[in-house]
Amino acid sequence: MLAWLTAIGVQTIRDVRYRHVAPLPSEYVASGAVFGVLAVIAGDHPGRSRVVGVIAWGLVIAAAMAAGGPHELVTSGIPGKIGEAFTPGGPPMEATEPGPREPHGGRHPRKGGK
Repeated sequence: MLAWLTAIGVQTIRDVRYRHVAPLPSEYVASGAVFGVLAVIAGDHPGRSRVVGVIAWGLVIAAAMAAGGPHELVTSGIPGKIGEAFTPGGPPMEATEPGPREPHGGRHPRKGGK
């Protein structure tokens, strides 16, 4: 079930980011049918469920790689330093110092002027 939900997420991200359209409902039906058949094949047998689980996650990984890999799925459209941090071989992120603390622990003054 988790592999199927992950596959749906990959399909949705791929279509929205690269094709700039909403995914077709038939894509969800087709992936549901494939993963449903895998679930029927697995049944309650522990050996078959392991093999089917590996096949299901293999399909998810193949879909992610076909969409440009995890790097493209995560960083496409993320601007600035955050996108650079996810780029393989990119510059490391630098630690920043926290800013000065505000009085009374917040940005907004309390009622009564204190």
